[in-house]
Amino acid sequence: MSEEEFCLIPVHKVKPLTDKINDSTYTEEKIKELRALCVKGREIQDLIMKSVSDDFYLNNLKTGNPLLFVILQLCNNMCVQNEETQNHMFPLITPLFKTIEWDIKTATIALSFVITCTQPGSPNRKYISMDLIEPFLKLPATDEELEFRIVVLLPTIANDAMDYALKHEEICFVLLERVHDALECQPEFFDVDTVIPHLLQLIAPDRLPVKQAKSKIVAIFATFVGCSEPARRKALELKAVDAIMNTKKIDRDDPILLEWSQLSLRYLTGDIDDITPEGKQ
Repeated sequence: MSEEEFCLIPVHKVKPLTDKINDSTYTEEKIKELRALCVKGREIQDLIMKSVSDDFYLNNLKTGNPLLFVILQLCNNMCVQNEETQNHMFPLITPLFKTIEWDIKTATIALSFVITCTQPGSPNRKYISMDLIEPFLKLPATDEELEFRIVVLLPTIANDAMDYALKHEEICFVLLERVHDALECQPEFFDVDTVIPHLLQLIAPDRLPVKQAKSKIVAIFATFVGCSEPARRKALELKAVDAIMNTKKIDRDDPILLEWSQLSLRYLTGDIDDITPEGKQ
């Protein structure tokens, strides 16, 4: 960066604002000013991170603080396309998530922060877990923006998410539907070598604590083998056709399950004509 370009970065605006934060004379508007300065680039983001005490976040990211939303926005903006700030802020504030009572608005920006810090290639991606997103699963599944953010985080923890769903009947179907949505949106981020074997284990007879969930599991399986050739090959290697045919024989009283089983077989065999419609057997 040239000296002329560096002079265009408003570093002189940062210190008066961070000083107010550190001496507790800040207002919501001052935090918003800092948040806005983050768009000027990495140098400003780094300067804010280094100038504001960690205690500010630890003391203010809590239930009931009217500034919770704007502080989370500041955290998010500070970390956009900046690995250094991500690697500092992510482990600093995510442990606080379990201590906060979330609403739709604050949960949405908190998950935006998580997504910002866990992009593909980020070392923080390995920290995506059900433990991390569990506090947000208590909210109603009614807001599109919040739902989208939950769905974006599920591919790397698909097996854990399905297991969690099956242990929590009250959100079982909602969470399985989110996994299904995630697969439709981002199949490339699902690990074929772990997800396909796990799905086939769940499809086996008498494996599900929530029996009605089997149609959802088979729907996820059908979608995966239908949109991913590596997933289809892995499923065939593990004799998935036999598993699905067994499901068709055992679970004949569930029309939705039968429909997804039929579709799974079509995707696996690649020959629709070889599949006899249910009503004609």
